[in-house]
Amino acid sequence: MSRLEIHNITFRDHGPYSLEIVGRECLGLQGASGSGKTLLLRAIA
Repeated sequence: MSRLEIHNITFRDHGPYSLEIVGRECLGLQGASGSGKTLLLRAIA
């Protein structure tokens, strides 16, 4: 089974973020403009 785990990732002045996605789970990000959604995705990529 596939698994993506991220622990205590920080990007610029946002974070720390931790997440775990297992198997066929789906993740959605929601937040206000400037809250770090795109920065988090870029850090993961």
